Amino acid sequence: MYGGGNIGTQFACICTSKSYRLNIFSSKPEKYDGILEVIDENNRVTVGNIGTVTANIGEAIKGYKIIFVIHLAFQFKKLSEAILLYVEQGTNICVLPGTGGVEFAFRKCIKAGAILSGFQRVPTVAQFEKYGKHVQCEGLHDKIFLVSIQGRNSIKLFNFIASLFQVPYNAMSFS
Repeated sequence: MYGGGNIGTQFACICTSKSYRLNIFSSKPEKYDGILEVIDENNRVTVGNIGTVTANIGEAIKGYKIIFVIHLAFQFKKLSEAILLYVEQGTNICVLPGTGGVEFAFRKCIKAGAILSGFQRVPTVAQFEKYGKHVQCEGLHDKIFLVSIQGRNSIKLFNFIASLFQVPYNAMSFS
């Protein structure tokens, strides 16, 4: 995963609480102790144990088939160039937010064989209580909206994302 902010921490915790292995690329790896918590609006706590938290992009994403890029949209071009070195045929790059123009920022990754997907919006509102440790989340949407480019095989990714949040999705795919 690329991004250890509010939403990135939420995604990491949810994934690892369901026994998925995950690394986080963060500019502040020293702030993490390996355990993340998401507290929802009903004060239910989800706990996840993360693997590596690193400031080295290769260490974070090399060999992974799904890369969540959860970052500010104006940095997508720069991030895509760093990710390109590790893209293999069929690598899923899933961006959040999936803003217009993301396909141009990740154009070289798509040409290298990546499947680019994006979220219309965040699944919930998330706010740190403590960086690298606790995130408070509210307002889980009743549906997730996803889009994919070159995504003939994106149905597996969409099902995976829907299972993480336990909500259905609406999807569009472009070739």
